[in-house]
Amino acid sequence: MKKIYMFIIVLVVMIFLTGCWDQNIYEKIGFILNTGIDLGSDDKVLITQSYPIISETAGNSGGGGPDESEGIKVETIRAKSNLLRESREIFRLSTSLKLEGGKLQSILIGSDFARERNISEYFELYERDIQSTVQASVVVVDGNASELITKGARFKGKPRLGIYINEVLKRNFMAGYCPDTDIIEYDIINTTPGISPIVPMIKLEGNNIKVTGTALIDRDKMTGQLDTGETACLYLAMGRTKQSEIIFDLPEDIQSEKKKGAVFTRKVITKSKIKFQDNAPTIHFDIKPKVILDEYTWGDITDPEYQNKLEESLNTHIEKCLDNTFKKLQAAKCDAFGIGDKIRAYHYDYWMSIGELDGWKKIYVKMTATFDVKSQIVRYGEIK
Repeated sequence: MKKIYMFIIVLVVMIFLTGCWDQNIYEKIGFILNTGIDLGSDDKVLITQSYPIISETAGNSGGGGPDESEGIKVETIRAKSNLLRESREIFRLSTSLKLEGGKLQSILIGSDFARERNISEYFELYERDIQSTVQASVVVVDGNASELITKGARFKGKPRLGIYINEVLKRNFMAGYCPDTDIIEYDIINTTPGISPIVPMIKLEGNNIKVTGTALIDRDKMTGQLDTGETACLYLAMGRTKQSEIIFDLPEDIQSEKKKGAVFTRKVITKSKIKFQDNAPTIHFDIKPKVILDEYTWGDITDPEYQNKLEESLNTHIEKCLDNTFKKLQAAKCDAFGIGDKIRAYHYDYWMSIGELDGWKKIYVKMTATFDVKSQIVRYGEIK
């Protein structure tokens, strides 16, 4: 009897493990790697998507494009619509492939669109569709996203555009020159009172994609931007250790034709404190970066007085950069530091007395921020 029971169990298992009825053939699927969103005509939105053609005639790796000798490597499609879902239906009418968004690498948003429309409203498809990813990067294009995708799909000697952009962003994020913001992080920060999201900015330059810095967001729209140097200083003030390169002026009494020095940040310790003066908040940052001196004029660097001069010059440069950066944040009404969120958490009575978020926006643009930087050179570079 026991053998009969075992036979029945094995038979049932074999029946249910015979295979998968929902078969997907790679050659018949279009894996969308990039989605571009631009302003269109008649209040519609121009949606651009690109996906590689997986087939024996698609040629070798690279950006590619229509080519008689190698076949079509990357397909680019466009549609004007009111909804992303609507554009998908339009795309299905003109392609023989089943389009899937599970491998989406980045959502590229044209700068004109980012300034005029609510960005997050066009993420809903990815938040609701279980076959789409919410881990794609949110990126603002300095210019037109459709043009970048169309030309980028034809780059020669580079990875697929989605992978290429992802690698460029990752490398520059590690260096502190741009943020790394996906759909989930953007939505969380965008819906939290007292803190504003920031997203990376890129630009098409010839046959290359260049990171230009950071797009500043207020109330779901782009209101300003920082360059890569200002973004690196922003991360210092946030206390986030990045391997950023900082170029600073050498002290006047140090003779050098270059007149500049270069350091790499190795570690940073940042403390911030909010105080109230005459019922108005101020914030002070104590920033202690440890840096590696990478390029500098020859001198007795082991002399404490000489080293102090270099450190003071570096401190002055970073403090000026941070002052300018904070003013840009205020002009854009972008609270990237989350100062309002801290006040809401630790000074709730004050937060309510000023009218919550609307009142905070008026106070934020006028508040004072001070920065005290005390850098320390821990290494002087190496000579081969």
